[in-house]
Amino acid sequence: MQEYMKNSNWVWIPSWNAKNKENPCIVCFRREVNLDAEAKKAKIRISADTRYKLYINGVLVETGPGRGDRQIWFYDTVSLLPYLKQGINVLAVRVLRYPQEPEAGNHGMFRTAVPGLYITGRIEDISGGIYDISTDESWKCRLDQSVSFYREEERFAPLVIHERAKGNAELCGWQGESYDDRDWESARPYIRKMVPEAVSPGNLNPRTIP
Repeated sequence: MQEYMKNSNWVWIPSWNAKNKENPCIVCFRREVNLDAEAKKAKIRISADTRYKLYINGVLVETGPGRGDRQIWFYDTVSLLPYLKQGINVLAVRVLRYPQEPEAGNHGMFRTAVPGLYITGRIEDISGGIYDISTDESWKCRLDQSVSFYREEERFAPLVIHERAKGNAELCGWQGESYDDRDWESARPYIRKMVPEAVSPGNLNPRTIP
């Protein structure tokens, strides 16, 4: 059995509770980075359990990860350079977490007992400044309660991917620099032992399908 190391960079929302575990849920993560000069290098590795959408300054940049299983989990390598600017930049991620029980949502995606977002990487600007953007307590997070999922048909629903979404003024503009996230929670890194079924973060591998 492997352990989460303090700096494993797998994080999750601290207020996650037993009710959240029973239903598909979306958790939003964001981090602001103020670049003193134009970016010269910017690359990250990113993964999540179960699915993620990565936005930079409001632009959808990547979705993933590739489908894993009990023995292997995948990460994506993403260049952020085309989306960055001097000044304030916002990294935003929506993570869709499916319940561990397949009947509660999407038989087609494996998930571990451990929900989470994983990012490692940094930005280097032309003046030599370096900005670590790996997921840790500096990332903010919030549960998006404006989206819920329901069964396609009560007697046969192997996916449970239909969505009901409504407007949420509290999340309006959350992917942009003018958004106030002071009432969001600070993400919590995993520091406890992994349960036997979980592979992340102990067996991360590069995505094999483009």
